[in-house]
Amino acid sequence: MKKIITYFSLVFMVLALLVASGCGTNNDNNKKVAVAFANSSASWQKNGQTIKDTLEKEGFTVDLQFADTADQQVQQLKDQIKAGPKCLVIGAVDGGALTDVLAEAKEKHIPVIAYDRLVMNTGCGILLRFV
Repeated sequence: MKKIITYFSLVFMVLALLVASGCGTNNDNNKKVAVAFANSSASWQKNGQTIKDTLEKEGFTVDLQFADTADQQVQQLKDQIKAGPKCLVIGAVDGGALTDVLAEAKEKHIPVIAYDRLVMNTGCGILLRFV
């Protein structure tokens, strides 16, 4: 029962933050969300897929990427930022390695939601942490 409550809380919080950050408008161009997660465990994959499925049910287009290394995640984020999402949800491989790439997101006014792990030295991000 605790897992179900946690997942519903996760979905609710992500949707609420996306709407609050301007990702929830009716314009189809504003419905792209990039999700970049660490590929460190099955729970990360499950949580990423849950976020993707939930947002797609709400009409969002979701680019979900998993990375094994910080360098791989940085490259994935660069590609995602070029695609022009209206929001980034990040479960960092290494929160200290994302400073430069998240500066790009900030310059483009792309809101960042840090899922479970802090992104350090960026000056951006909302942290969602579920125990």
